[in-house]
Amino acid sequence: MHRVSGGDLPLLSELYERHHRRLFRYCWRITGETQASEDLVQEVFLKMLRNRQTFSEGNTFSSWMYAIARNAHSDAYRKRRKEMPLEGEPHLAAPPGEPVECREESALLHRALMQLPEEKREVLVMSRFQDMTHAEIARVLGCDERTSRTRLHRALKSLRQVYLASVRRRTS
Repeated sequence: MHRVSGGDLPLLSELYERHHRRLFRYCWRITGETQASEDLVQEVFLKMLRNRQTFSEGNTFSSWMYAIARNAHSDAYRKRRKEMPLEGEPHLAAPPGEPVECREESALLHRALMQLPEEKREVLVMSRFQDMTHAEIARVLGCDERTSRTRLHRALKSLRQVYLASVRRRTS
């Protein structure tokens, strides 16, 4: 990214090839929608190109990318909410590449995840699905590592409650 910010723009396509799948899975876990996730990935890379000068030595590329993705999602969510009210449950197809035998369990977990407030959902996605460290999460969220750990702990507790309630409803 340092070379891209220095003017070597064709290298952005290499970064895209390296990171777009991981970024798509992050967006999909946050939005629950394939098309919205694809749009967000494109938006993130466009914003990276436009704001390439903001990448600095102190940032890791992935932290910077996820911070842009988080902001792009917030912007899209606000815009979408103004345009039309959200009704019903988001489309819950399994993410690409997931084994068939895991789809039902994955859909149940995803429904539980989508019921959480956005701030809890995003910290879970970063930690458990994107394998980000607390330091990386803290950089993306703009907080310290201790706060990142606390938010993750609370989010896991909430997810566990929502998931277990869903399982109980399903088995009764």
